[in-house]
Amino acid sequence: MKPQLIHHVRVFLEVAKTGSFTAAANALEMPKSSTSRSIAALEKELGIKLINRTTRTLVLTEEGQRYFEQCSRGMNEIAMATQLAQTAPSRPNGPLRIAAPIDFTVRLTADKVREFLDRYPDVTLDLHFTPKWMDPLAERYDVTVRMGELPDSSLVIRRLGDLPRRLYASPDYLARFGHPRIPQDLTKHQCVLRSERGSDQIERRWTLRASRRSVEVEVRGRAAANNVGFIRNLAVAGNGIAVMADVFAIPEVEAGRLVPVLSDWSATSLPVYAVTTSQLLPAKTRALLDFLSDLLAPLRR
Repeated sequence: MKPQLIHHVRVFLEVAKTGSFTAAANALEMPKSSTSRSIAALEKELGIKLINRTTRTLVLTEEGQRYFEQCSRGMNEIAMATQLAQTAPSRPNGPLRIAAPIDFTVRLTADKVREFLDRYPDVTLDLHFTPKWMDPLAERYDVTVRMGELPDSSLVIRRLGDLPRRLYASPDYLARFGHPRIPQDLTKHQCVLRSERGSDQIERRWTLRASRRSVEVEVRGRAAANNVGFIRNLAVAGNGIAVMADVFAIPEVEAGRLVPVLSDWSATSLPVYAVTTSQLLPAKTRALLDFLSDLLAPLRR
């Protein structure tokens, strides 16, 4: 329905209720002449006579009375729906459908899911873990989590945090090929490379930082993967030096299966985003985003 037509209907309802163009104009804070023009425009649009006018009175026609009753019911329903929306419980409730990369389960563990559900007993979760980028609008997800840079999108993006990344290798690999002493030594080593999801691009340049220094090193390797967990496994198996988020590497370091390399240097952090279809989010979605952001907080520098 055209906005102007909605305006004309509002004017008609006010004129019918007050029985006066003047009273309706005062109630709507508009000139009396504008109310008359609105009624005339509405009658022209509908092709029917709504009001019989005399010098002293306004009387609804039969069609006008019927139209008034139907429009009044519609406006009352709109008012009730608006009131319900405005007074909706702020307590998170209802189902949440979420898509996330498989690697994100290193933070969103089953115990963390239980913690969220215990905190919000009126919320249910439907979790989909997939290596593919899932468009929340096309796939009807409330939230899509993305690790790494985002594709161009008109969707609403919230940065949940960043995962610090460093270099790691297996003790076996380092025993065979030695420890690099400076970033430039990486050019002499086999490295485990990361391929971009959904493309044929392989990350062959690593940017490393220490204090205020920054260097870019071109690396080589015979194994590449688009899954952080498998990159870790390739490094553990002795395939080379890998850049990975600390959260993935630390359990392997504690178990003696990985060793930090060039420990004074760090790689570019891995950003983690939540993608939604709107900035106006229900309480359940806001609660989830805050919870996910808190999950990543201990990992920030």
